[in-house]
Amino acid sequence: MKCKYAWSHLDFKKGGYAPCFRFKRHDLKESGSDRLPSEVINNPDFIKVRQQLRNDEWPTGCVDCQIQEEAGLSSYRTRSLSHSLISNPDYDSDIVYIKDLQLKMTRACNYQCRHCDSASNSRFEQTGKEFPDIENKLKNEFQFGHISKPKEKIMIPTSEVMNDLFENVIPDVEAIEFSGGEPFYTRDMYKTLQRMIDDTTIDTKKISLIYNTNMSMLEYKGYSVKPLWPHFKGVHVTVSLDGTNKLFNYFRTGGDYQNVINNIIEISPFVSNFLFVCTTSAYQAFYMNEIYNDFLDIKKQIQTPANLRATFVHWPKVMDVVNLEEDVKEKILDELIVNDFTREFARRIQGKRTIDTYKFKDLVRTQDFLYEISCKDMCPKIWEYINAT
Repeated sequence: MKCKYAWSHLDFKKGGYAPCFRFKRHDLKESGSDRLPSEVINNPDFIKVRQQLRNDEWPTGCVDCQIQEEAGLSSYRTRSLSHSLISNPDYDSDIVYIKDLQLKMTRACNYQCRHCDSASNSRFEQTGKEFPDIENKLKNEFQFGHISKPKEKIMIPTSEVMNDLFENVIPDVEAIEFSGGEPFYTRDMYKTLQRMIDDTTIDTKKISLIYNTNMSMLEYKGYSVKPLWPHFKGVHVTVSLDGTNKLFNYFRTGGDYQNVINNIIEISPFVSNFLFVCTTSAYQAFYMNEIYNDFLDIKKQIQTPANLRATFVHWPKVMDVVNLEEDVKEKILDELIVNDFTREFARRIQGKRTIDTYKFKDLVRTQDFLYEISCKDMCPKIWEYINAT
């Protein structure tokens, strides 16, 4: 199996580095946060991953792609092969060079999304302290560290790490991806772009920028992307919408859907292309037709090329669409209009269950109480579901 990420990518994850943003670091021993980026790309951990893939073996950290491919879906691995912003690596070689770098400059985020957790969003930790009973219930009944104190936090690069990147990595990269937290929600992201522009050893016109953002803001504390982005080869923005209209505001606590749409329209002249991603959980399952139509409306409002994609929540398992009740899944499928956006959802929802219990209704009620917002007012299809006998 080939994977462009495993042969090109370096990611900052909880507790250290990984070859992919979806990779689970459980078995990595020599890629912790005490190492420098230039030291880990060809260490035994990463080489083993490449060797296993070459031998058509699934590394344990690649479980998300394994789940997707075994369900007949495209995966992050298969989609990586068409990642046109990165040149093709030598898949026969164990020794590689970082061509695709993902930086997480902050854990701060101005949203509290229902599928996220405190490792990636520092605001959840405070919420857990304010609601200890709910924190305990989510952790013990749903195996969901949503608002629990994280065992490991996403790795924010130190000054030493940034110096290593600028000296040994960035001059040769082809793409840099900013995520978080919310990447626009920290001055460090803007400062990093300016440092790259000012560094005479770096040709920014050879570097593509990629963002994974909630698109809730375009500037922060006097910093703006507008004067910075034109210095780079191109800017490719993945917008995490995870629903539209009232579902968006319900699922993404603190979110304002219309504000996001306004920002997309405003920044579109500076963007090479958009990817609108709906991270799809059991919440979104009831609204896939509406989400698709709303996405099409967004595309009509901008000149920038834009694609739509559904990705799927596997953890916590209670949110995976395969673990809804069987009669509920049948009803959703009966009403689903299958198209390029919903086709893989239709396959996923018919996949093999990963738990034997039906706990999503209780999770909805618990999160509604936590965030003081009811699906009765925002998402009547979910309200109808949780109150069905």
